[in-house]
Amino acid sequence: MKNKKLGVLLLAALMMSNVVVPQPVATVKAAEADAAANSVAPAGTTTEPAEGNIETADKFVGQDDLNVVFSQKTHLVQGSGAVNNYFKFTVNEDSWVFLGSSLSLNNHDGVSVKYALYADAAFSKKVGTFEAGYWKDTSKQQLTAILKKGTYYVSILSKHENYGDFDGNINVVGVAVPVKNIVKTSYKVNKDKKSATVTFSTAMDDFFKYAQYRYGKVGRDGEKNANYWGYLNSVGWNNSTDKNAIQLKLNADNTVKFKVKRNGYYTIRVTDKTTPMNWTDVKEGTSYSAFFKVKGLVDKKAPVVSVVNGRTYRGSVRITFSDKDSGVKSAKLNGKTIKSGHIAYLSGRYTLVVKDYAGNTTKVSFRVR
Repeated sequence: MKNKKLGVLLLAALMMSNVVVPQPVATVKAAEADAAANSVAPAGTTTEPAEGNIETADKFVGQDDLNVVFSQKTHLVQGSGAVNNYFKFTVNEDSWVFLGSSLSLNNHDGVSVKYALYADAAFSKKVGTFEAGYWKDTSKQQLTAILKKGTYYVSILSKHENYGDFDGNINVVGVAVPVKNIVKTSYKVNKDKKSATVTFSTAMDDFFKYAQYRYGKVGRDGEKNANYWGYLNSVGWNNSTDKNAIQLKLNADNTVKFKVKRNGYYTIRVTDKTTPMNWTDVKEGTSYSAFFKVKGLVDKKAPVVSVVNGRTYRGSVRITFSDKDSGVKSAKLNGKTIKSGHIAYLSGRYTLVVKDYAGNTTKVSFRVR
């Protein structure tokens, strides 16, 4: 009888050896082990900011594929005050920089975070701000800026929002794209040598909003001047005050080709999606401009004018002029600069001199009685 019981026990043991007993899964909240109420780690200060790292990419990688520049474990409880943290990162070459925020290993999204970017270790030269978190305006949850090579500093202000507490990682995500990739141009003089085909591309990729170009060098003083540049809003393209800015519509591969007819410098300006949809974009938008020079075009035609050399006009005469090849560079009537459409109405003798950008000149003399 004892042997029979022993056999039953042995058989039961063998059967149980094939059964997998489920083990309890360990769950650990971020910062649960050692985080005190209202704390962050690593805890940087204004004098000793924590280290962050921003990676450089040939083009904007997209908001879903950004690497973490800096991450902090944060613990906040209901009714508590905000906590601060500070970090720094280095841009290795002049770049268009994108920064944003994300959460990870968090128990919920009950937190709001404000970020401020500075160009100096004293946290006094503010470059821009962005924010993220509970019930925040999504249009403000990112920042783009053209940053010169150097070290930059970020302050982080985290505040509890809703729920009983917050445990999780608050991350700064971003990427640096060299400005040399933001505006790329090349050109080829066409066979007739009267025009050149310019190829333009940008590395802003899906964060590109619009681009425009115009003849001549427009320096920094003109970057924020609506007289030089247009803007795009829900209505459509709004040209510059002087109507000389030309919008560029990119193809699916972020390139476009266009023709120019003048030798000399051109300025291209690219604007990203952080720009508000109104004229203030010339002040608030993140844009970048670059110059390129075209040479080798041949223009032997002088400007065309409406007045006839040696003719006498009675009462007044309207003066118009144009140049289809290289364009009118200057027009002077008796030594004074005028615009096409000027009316000469005073009696007397006049000399009109119109020059194009290729150096061709038309000179006529006429009289008004």
